[in-house]
Amino acid sequence: ALADCGQAIELMEALRRQRGTEWPPEWANSLAVAYMNRGVTRRDGQDLSGALADCGQAIELMEALRRQRGTEWPPEWANSLAVAYMNRGVTRRDGQDLSGALADCGQAISLMETLRRQLGKDWPPGWANDLAAAYMNRGNARRDGQDLSGALADYGQAIELQETLRRQLGKDWPPGWANDLAAAYMNRGNARRDGQDLSGALADYGQAIELRDALRRQLGTEWPPEWANSLAKTYMNRGIVLEDSDCLEDAIVDWDRAAQLYLNQVERGQLRAGPQLLNAVLWQLVGFRDLGHWPEAARCLLQFLAFHRAFQTAWEDQEGQAEPWQSITAQFARMVHKLNPEQRTALLDALGQAAERVKEIFGWW
Repeated sequence: ALADCGQAIELMEALRRQRGTEWPPEWANSLAVAYMNRGVTRRDGQDLSGALADCGQAIELMEALRRQRGTEWPPEWANSLAVAYMNRGVTRRDGQDLSGALADCGQAISLMETLRRQLGKDWPPGWANDLAAAYMNRGNARRDGQDLSGALADYGQAIELQETLRRQLGKDWPPGWANDLAAAYMNRGNARRDGQDLSGALADYGQAIELRDALRRQLGTEWPPEWANSLAKTYMNRGIVLEDSDCLEDAIVDWDRAAQLYLNQVERGQLRAGPQLLNAVLWQLVGFRDLGHWPEAARCLLQFLAFHRAFQTAWEDQEGQAEPWQSITAQFARMVHKLNPEQRTALLDALGQAAERVKEIFGWW
């Protein structure tokens, strides 16, 4: 994709030099879009400086067209400029430039809200979804900056826009937009959890899970792994809030659901889900420990050890690369070593024949 975008930009820049002042505005807009697309591709590849440079080129070209065309500036080009600002804002947030991210997302929202007012009922659904994305991205930057009230307001705007689209489009509502709405509910749930609004967080996580489970049923084998990962994360987050709400047994059920989703990914060759699977099993182990349910705790401990051994074997070909689950393994070891004598005895009793192997692993003699 990078090579194709580069070729397109090179050809269009050559035409720009050849035509000079006779370079058509439509070609200038096409060049801006090419820079924007390459910027998105570079951001996806973690080349943030390259992405910022490309987004900057796109914005410069589009702003020049805005000044040049004045009142004849097409609404489509205005929305493209707004999307370019939003993309640069997301990239700036990835680079920890929160003030830059907020400024760019604010520019995007201002442009899109102006189009919303200008076009009225002719405002396209796709542009409404773009505005929802801009609000959500600004909400993310505000949450990063500890502005919870601002983040909640932005997430609320995003959800309102997306729920309106859901009602308007009915059965024609695209799965991608349904997933975007689930993400908005999850993000608002995270912000509510940060603000200790546990009941609000649980409600939002529930909405996100309902949407993502519906997509899972609807898409079947075509359900993207990234969406499965998002559903698992939502279960993990809801489990944490349930634990904070003194509903530990319900929390463990959610962590188990997350573990099953991560395990499905691992079994399909997605080794990158390994750390999340180990983390979900660890949360269950800690939960069963706190409940004093030692047979279940023993089962989770053996699961963790078996998964960890399998991941180590699968990782042997990755020469020179640190195992991505090292921090989870360290947390697991610390938790086990902090068991008091009574807890250790109860766990070993529950382990049965596996107790001797576990004692050897942890040096319990």
